Parts: sequence; C-alpha cells; structure tokens
Amino acid sequence: CRRREGALKRKATVKEIRKLAKDHNAKLLSKSYEHIDAPLDWQCLKCKCKWQRSLHNAKRTKWCPRCLKEHQAQLKAPSSRRRKVVRKSDKWWR
Repeated sequence: CRRREGALKRKATVKEIRKLAKDHNAKLLSKSYEHIDAPLDWQCLKCKCKWQRSLHNAKRTKWCPRCLKEHQAQLKAPSSRRRKVVRKSDKWWR
C-alpha cells in the first residue's frame, strides 16, 4: 500500500536539509525543523536574498525567488536574438 510506504519514510535531519540547500547555492537559516510543511528560513549565497519556504515547496520549486526572476527575464529578453541565431544556423539545409 502506497500510503503505508509513505508513513514509513523517515523525517529529514537539519544536516541533510543544509546539504540540500548548499547543493542549490543557498543556506538554511532556520535552527530547527519540525515537519516538511513548516516554513523554513533560507538565504541565497549568490544575491544574499532571504525568503521563507517549506521543505516540501523547496524540493519542488526553484530556490531563490530573486534569482529566478532574473533568470526568467534573461530568457525572455533575448528571444528575438535567439530567433536570428536559429535562422542563421538554419541555412545549412539551403
């Protein structure tokens, strides 16, 4: 039964969460961890932005909200340039 399997999963430790944060270029600021849906304090090591997010949401979403917005803006801005590059590289078949 899947429900029973989920109940047998162990709770993550603060040490494991800190390693997860480090792998995502972030730092866990919270001193304690209650459960997967409890909000935790995080800090981005790149832009020093601080935010709150549960471990559950942190595992399934992007990490730093500020860096995410910057990344999305970079993807949107040069789209016309990307099209030109694709068009130039498309000439191989002509």
